[in-house]
Amino acid sequence: MRKSMTPTKHCVSKVRRSILQDIPENKETEVVITPKTPRKTPKTHVKNLIASANKRLDSGVMVPCSPLEKARANLHLHAAPKHLPCREVEFKSIHSFLVRKINDELTGSMYISGVPGTGKTATVKRVIDFLNADLIMKHSFKFIEINGLRLANPHQAFSVIWKELTTETVSSSRAQALLNDYFSGDEVRNLSTILLVDEVDHICNRKQDVVYNILDWSSRIGSRVVVITIANTMDLPERVLRGCVTSRMGLTRLVFKPYTFQQLQEIITNRLIGNSSFDPDAVQFVARKVAAISGDARRALDICRRAIDLIKSEDDIQLITINHVTQVLNSILSGVRVTAIRYCSLFEKIFLKALRDETIRTGFDHSTIDSIYIQMKSICLFEGEQLPNDQQVIMMAYRLRDNGLIFLEKKRTDVFRKVSLNISSEDINYALEKYNN
Repeated sequence: MRKSMTPTKHCVSKVRRSILQDIPENKETEVVITPKTPRKTPKTHVKNLIASANKRLDSGVMVPCSPLEKARANLHLHAAPKHLPCREVEFKSIHSFLVRKINDELTGSMYISGVPGTGKTATVKRVIDFLNADLIMKHSFKFIEINGLRLANPHQAFSVIWKELTTETVSSSRAQALLNDYFSGDEVRNLSTILLVDEVDHICNRKQDVVYNILDWSSRIGSRVVVITIANTMDLPERVLRGCVTSRMGLTRLVFKPYTFQQLQEIITNRLIGNSSFDPDAVQFVARKVAAISGDARRALDICRRAIDLIKSEDDIQLITINHVTQVLNSILSGVRVTAIRYCSLFEKIFLKALRDETIRTGFDHSTIDSIYIQMKSICLFEGEQLPNDQQVIMMAYRLRDNGLIFLEKKRTDVFRKVSLNISSEDINYALEKYNN
């Protein structure tokens, strides 16, 4: 049988390389490579694109059509209502604290704590929005927000704050010096500065100089700095910080308690006003289950969205019932991956938490073992655990890979080896919440 005369891709590439190598460097020669004839777009695909385009708003956001789609959009975290239910007392405390500080041109600090998903950051931001539109405010203010989880290292906080103040980009050491001079109190400030430090435990390095420096600004008379720090643990100042830092935090503290099932039920119902896609019993069931585990409103909203995803392909079903919610909970809490995480060792769980935090901070879906090791230092310091050495961390990575929880780069074997999750962040959250409770 005669062999086919059609050249393979390897042969074509080899010929192309030889042609390019034979071209003298001192001659301007143009090599024209005839492009492939593009495939025609199928008519059905064009119709689908047109239909999708007709569904979009001018901003590019997909318009929810069915009641289920509208419910899913309203249950998303970014669709938070203007009024935050069940946090009226905390809102009033933060509001009165800031109004007094700004109107009287005072300094101060407030420490806010509470488990994740209890509305700490959302409430502070809602207060800021309210103050910006409040006519009783005598003085204007500058609001700056930093998140310790999104910083490459604690000292980067200074660069971020200075850029927010002046739009100038400078090094961390230079920014620290400039900020210390700016908030020295020697000059009369025209406006107050409200500085929100979210995930403050992630800037609590061993020396604690960063958090001390930031809190020190709020103790300088005339600086007109008000610092609000947020963390997930109520006893962070006593357990992690030194006495000199704790004294700078002041005595103004506010605790956001986990949501009760009644509050979670109200939060979900508030998102579903005018929408009858959920059976009220299903909403109450979600609220009771989440309240028993963590009291995290984000988890409750996520379960509701997953229930919608479970049936969105079934056109004849337009009502979410307890059975749908039960299927979602069983798939989450009894899933293979969540179960595998729950059976990991303590430090393997810390490894997964560190990798999750690092991917959230950088925005990339991968990290390296040395970056994870830095995150593990912060977590171990916070948890009061002794940090494993780098070789032990590498061995953990191998075990997690063998269990199918992470991917490891094949080309490298050192601490600069790339690592990525083979599970979702939500799987980690659910598994660790179930384990800790």
